[in-house]
Formats: sequence, structure tokens, C-alpha cells
Amino acid sequence: MNNNLRGLLFHIIVIIATFALSYFINLSEDVRNLIYGNMVFRIIIVILILYMYFLLGKGMTKRRPPIEDILTGNLIIFISLLSIGVAFLGLREKFLEVGPGDSYYRFFMDMFMYPELYILKLIGFYEYLEAIIASAFVPGIIYFLSIKKSRAVIKRKKRIERKRMRINEK
Repeated sequence: MNNNLRGLLFHIIVIIATFALSYFINLSEDVRNLIYGNMVFRIIIVILILYMYFLLGKGMTKRRPPIEDILTGNLIIFISLLSIGVAFLGLREKFLEVGPGDSYYRFFMDMFMYPELYILKLIGFYEYLEAIIASAFVPGIIYFLSIKKSRAVIKRKKRIERKRMRINEK
């Protein structure tokens, strides 16, 4: 399975996990007020979601050339930008006024980009079209960084193994 399809599958896993997290937070009004009313808790949730992407990015294959690492999230970016375009063309100036799930034009975007839109809502940038467009690139960037980190760890382990082999030869 290539990294774009794997990244899409991991993105769907993050969507489900983020939806479950927000569902359980919103079950109780006290918990909702505690979590959403405190910036520290909101930042913890944002970091948790981004860390899920990072951890799942470690499951990407490293057998491809390193130059292709930057292309890992292209399918997610393409689908996100396409869904933003459909929503924007369908709603025009009402794009930012319509709530999640209130329009057929926005429904797919709201579902597919749920983790990114949830993060934007938590940090207070939900009303900006530029932030929504920029958030489409977040999974791809995090996958890229995760693969780079994994490659560095593999390289370091190989270097240590070569040193051990040289020491054992002497």
C-alpha cells in the first residue's frame, strides 16, 4: 500500500478518534465547560490530535526514496481542498456563517476535515477561510516530519550497528 493511501486510512482513524473524543467531552455540561473554558485543556487536546497524526505517520513506509516523503499527504490535501472548494462555491459569502452539518455543500468538508476544524475551533481561528485552507496541509506536514524523524532513527541505529561490528572485528 503506498503512503498516500496509508495516510488517508490513518486520517480516517484520526477523524474517528477525534469525533469520539469530542463526543465524550460534550456528554456532560460540566466537563464541556471545564475543557472548553480553560485554554490549557484546549491546548492539550490540540497536541493530542497532532500527536496522533505523528504516531500514525511512523507507520508509513520508508522504502520509498526520501524525496517522496513530502508527497505523503497529497491525497488528503487534494480531497480537503476539493471539499473546501465545493463548499465555498456552493455557499459563497455564507461559507463561514453556516455551522457544521447545516449545509449539503459543507457536510463532506466538515466530516473529512473534522480534526483540523476541531483544532481551529479550539484555538479560535474557525472563522477564517485562510486558516481552514492552511489546515488542509496539516496532516501532510506532520506525516512528512514523522517519516523524517523515523528515517533519522533508522540511520542512527544503522550507524551504531556498524560501530559495533567494527569493534567486534578488532
